[in-house]
Amino acid sequence: MPGTPDIVLPKYGAVVEVRGCFWHRHEAARCRIATVPASNVEFWAEKFARNVERDRRNAAKLRRQGWRVLVVWECDVRKDIDKVADRLERLLGAAG
Repeated sequence: MPGTPDIVLPKYGAVVEVRGCFWHRHEAARCRIATVPASNVEFWAEKFARNVERDRRNAAKLRRQGWRVLVVWECDVRKDIDKVADRLERLLGAAG
């Protein structure tokens, strides 16, 4: 599967990707985990841009294959697991 999702739920036609905020660049305005290293800035900017583009491409491929994709961010799991559970419940409920 494109991007090897963390959780695959074939019965529901859904996949869940749990993304680390730092590596996958969660919106910096919302997330304190998605910091930018102070040294070697150009390297990190290119690395992060490649990660974000790869994630976008993989999610698009999965959707074209008929999968519904839920992205769960590291900080959301840390601060509000009930909200994450609600999102997953809505995704799975929408399948049936």
